[in-house]
Amino acid sequence: MDISVTPEMEALRLLEEHEKERAARRAEFNNELGRRLASLERGEYVDPVEARAQPRRKSKERRQGA
Repeated sequence: MDISVTPEMEALRLLEEHEKERAARRAEFNNELGRRLASLERGEYVDPVEARAQPRRKSKERRQGA
């Protein structure tokens, strides 16, 4: 059986697919945000100075080890 899809129907299908992907990404973002906010409420956080220094330190270690 051959079914032809109009351009409008195809556009609607693509739009629906796009919206589902956006909803999934939004849910993932919200879950991650909730997890991070909960850790902050528990007093768990990273010192900003240490966070900036860590990549530099790892890079230096890699250069020295190579």
